[in-house]
Amino acid sequence: MTTAVYVRISEDREGAGLGVDRQAQDCRALAAQLQLGGDVEVLADNDISAYSGRCRPSYDRLLDGMRSGRYAVVLAWHTDRLHRTPRDLEEFIDVVDAAGVRVETVKSGPVDLRTPSGRAVARTLTAWARYDSEHTAERIRRKVREIAENGGWSGGGRPFGFEPDGVTVREDEAEEVRRASALVLSGASLGDIVRDLNGRRVLTATGKPWGRTQLRQVLTRARNAGLRQYQGDVLGEAAWLAIVEESTWRAVCALLLDPSRTPAAANARRWLLSGLAVCGMCGEPMRTGTVQSCASGSRSSRTVYRCSSGSHVARHADPVDDLVRRVVIARLSQPAARHRRPGLCQAPRRGAGATGEAG
Repeated sequence: MTTAVYVRISEDREGAGLGVDRQAQDCRALAAQLQLGGDVEVLADNDISAYSGRCRPSYDRLLDGMRSGRYAVVLAWHTDRLHRTPRDLEEFIDVVDAAGVRVETVKSGPVDLRTPSGRAVARTLTAWARYDSEHTAERIRRKVREIAENGGWSGGGRPFGFEPDGVTVREDEAEEVRRASALVLSGASLGDIVRDLNGRRVLTATGKPWGRTQLRQVLTRARNAGLRQYQGDVLGEAAWLAIVEESTWRAVCALLLDPSRTPAAANARRWLLSGLAVCGMCGEPMRTGTVQSCASGSRSSRTVYRCSSGSHVARHADPVDDLVRRVVIARLSQPAARHRRPGLCQAPRRGAGATGEAG
């Protein structure tokens, strides 16, 4: 018999995992007290909220283990470590009911989800846990707005152009913001500026190469003009110095946020085989679609080629396109390809007539 110990903490400020370690110790003590015997396996979701809707990888493994019969007992420090939304609880109840799993907690005792009264208690506890989460979220939103109204910075990732305190100007990056703003106003495209930044190995605040979206977001921030913005509204002057003139910032926003502005490559084909490849089983065209996956505590998406019928072939689009590019390039690089498809592989000779003779 294997006992699953599920531990979770919403926010790990130190990043040391001490909160989940303490929960695990208490749960192991409970396992010894209950004389459960067998193996004990700890499943931890550190620094992941159960209220936010973020993917919890270890919780998903817990459910899979319960369904497969791997875990006969589940221990948690408290019921709110398992669930803070009624939706998650109802799924958990279904799994427990089907697999006959025993659930015990350190702080709230046994959780009997196989009886109406036990389920009623669990639902009540989860409803109060959700209320507490919503109340906390509301207080945080109000506090953030109050800080914004006073011109302060409410925290988060380091803004490009500023130090980690969000207030002190980092001059070398601020100069890049000024330079890029001037280039936009002189008619340069975001793509040109991105290539220049990446060519000079200027990195974003997170240490990554630039893209058009990241650059647009940085150049249209109200903080560049020394203004405090909250949910899209400019509230007034900020606690930090401006790194560009307000008139410059507004002119950049007018250009980059113009709804009629469309990227030059907006009509370019993004996926090579969409509508061209066909399903090997039914012959229907392959279309692109998005599938969701869960890894490292967050949900991510990827594009796949999928049979139009929706029931046959599906393949990850990136490696397929990469293979097609390599095959085509290799084929067109062969000397024989130049003679077989002159219209594709080489430009027509200047002055050539219908007979193919040079003029």
